[in-house]
Amino acid sequence: MRTEVKIKNIGKLDNAVIHLDRFTVLAGPNNSGKSFVSKTVYSVITALRANHVKQYFSHLSKNMDTAYTWQRLRIGNREKDLHDTETEFVDRFLQLQSFMNDSEFNNFEEIDDTISELRAQIDLVHDVGSKIKKKPRERRIGSRNRYVSELFNAIKILKKELDQKPIESIILQGRELELEKKLIDNFQVTHVSRLGTKEREPLHISLEEIGKIEYLNGKFTCDLQPEGIGQLHGFSTVTYLESPIYMKLMRVLESRYLISSISHRRQISGVPGYFYDLANILKFEFVGDIAFPDLFGKLTSNEILGGRLALSDSGRIFFQENGRQYDLSVTATGIANLGLLALLIERKALDKKSLLFIDEPEAHLHPSWQVFMAESLFELAKQGVHVVIATHSIEILKWLEVHIKHNPEDKSFVALNRFPMNNSPLFDQSDNYDFETNLSKIKQDLAKPFTELYIDGI
Repeated sequence: MRTEVKIKNIGKLDNAVIHLDRFTVLAGPNNSGKSFVSKTVYSVITALRANHVKQYFSHLSKNMDTAYTWQRLRIGNREKDLHDTETEFVDRFLQLQSFMNDSEFNNFEEIDDTISELRAQIDLVHDVGSKIKKKPRERRIGSRNRYVSELFNAIKILKKELDQKPIESIILQGRELELEKKLIDNFQVTHVSRLGTKEREPLHISLEEIGKIEYLNGKFTCDLQPEGIGQLHGFSTVTYLESPIYMKLMRVLESRYLISSISHRRQISGVPGYFYDLANILKFEFVGDIAFPDLFGKLTSNEILGGRLALSDSGRIFFQENGRQYDLSVTATGIANLGLLALLIERKALDKKSLLFIDEPEAHLHPSWQVFMAESLFELAKQGVHVVIATHSIEILKWLEVHIKHNPEDKSFVALNRFPMNNSPLFDQSDNYDFETNLSKIKQDLAKPFTELYIDGI
C-alpha cells in the first residue's frame, strides 16, 4: 500500500503530510507527533475494515443489555411474580437480545433477510409489551412494574431507531460509530473533539485513493472510494504494538475491560484499545503454516532470545527457556519486546498480507538488539508485510542507512518521514524528496544532544 496521508487539526498535527509504503519510518524526537500519526492511521484503517452493520446493532443492543442488567438487579428473584403476559414479554425480550448479540451480520448476501427477521422479532416483542400497557393498572410491586416498563422502553427506542431504516443508512451510522469508538479507545480521550486543537475547524484525515474523513460538531463526514476500502480489506491482520508493559499486566487489564463491557460504561483507564485488539489477535486460532519460519528461528535462537513466549489455555503469556517457564511479569522487558514479534509469527497472526504498526520498536532493547529488531522488521517488509514504525533510535536509522547503501534497490519500498524538533510544523516532504538528505537531517536532529555534550566536554 503506497499512499499519502494528510492529517489536519489532530493533536500536534496542524497540517501534516505523511507518506506510507511497505516499510514506513516516522522518525523524530519525543513529542513531535509520531505516535499521533501511527495511532490515527491505525484507528482509521481498523475502523474502515470493521463490520459496520454489526457495530450498528451492537450499539443498539447495549440499551437492551443495560436495561435488562440493571432492572434485573432491582427485581432480584421476583420474576416468578410476573403474570403470564409479562413473562411472555420478558422471554421474547431475551430471545431478541440473544439474536442481536449472536448475529454476526457478516454475510451481506443474506443481510436483508437477517434484518427482516430482526424487525419481525422486534415487532413481536413490542406487540406483547403494548398489551401490558393497555391492561388496567394492577397493584404490583413497584420494582417489578419498573422492570417491565424499562424493558419496554428499550424496545420502543429500538423499534423507532430501526423502523424501515435502509441498509445503506445502517452501514453509514455503523461506520461513524466505529470511527468514534476507535479514536476514543486508542487515544483514551472522552470525546473525539478533544483530539482537535482548533474548535471551529474540522478534524481531517485523508488517505490517497481511499478517501477523506472529517469530524466537526459531533458529526463525521466521509467521502470514501469503494476500491480503496477494498484495499484495506486485503490485509489479513492489522496489529499495533507498543509497550510490552501492557502485556505483563494483560490478565488484570482484561478483567477491568470485561467489567466495563458488562456495565457498558466507557472507562478512560489509560490503557489504549489497540492493546485489547492485540490480546484478541494473539488468542485467535489462525490456520496454515508459519509464514516466516527462518525469522522465527533467528528470534528464538540462543544468540537472541534463547527461548520463546508462549500462551497458556487461560490466556497467560509466559517465557519458556531451557525447559523452564517464567511468568512474563518477571521477564526482562526487552525479551518481551522481541518475544512478542516471535509470538505473532508463531501464532500465524503475521503473514505476507499483514499490516504491522510498532511504536518505538527500540524500547527496552540494547543497541545490538535494536539493530536486530530493525533487520527483522525490514525482512518482514521485504517478504510482503507492511510495516510502520515510529522511532527516535539512532541505531535503527543508521542500520537503515547502511542497508540501503549496500542494497539500493530496497529504497523503492521505503518511506522515510522526518518529524522536526521544537514543535515545527510537519511539512510536505514530497517536493524535492531525497532519501539520503532526509535521513541525514533526521540523524542530525536526534544526535544533537550528544553532539552538544561532546563539544561541552572538550
